[in-house]
Amino acid sequence: MKVSDVCLLIQKSTPKGVHETKTETTREVYCEVTSVGRSEFYAAYNQGLQPEYVLKLADMYEYEDETELMFRQKRYNVIRTYVTQDGGIELTIQRSTVK
Repeated sequence: MKVSDVCLLIQKSTPKGVHETKTETTREVYCEVTSVGRSEFYAAYNQGLQPEYVLKLADMYEYEDETELMFRQKRYNVIRTYVTQDGGIELTIQRSTVK
């Protein structure tokens, strides 16, 4: 895998008590950036999604079901994951509407 970039996976904690607040922790992971395929883009678009990139992590165990990440100073939602035959994982992401 050709590592071309870095992203920050965002892990959110859910409050268990009334006085607890939500917290976020981030982990930096290396990734390979690719475009979303034409057919995948249009299939997602028909479902109301707008995928922008596919980020491939070398090891599927680096991903711990995070639903958000930071990439190139922008926040994204993970809309699809795909485990590859070589043990990596592809994350299809779209721009987050939450600021």
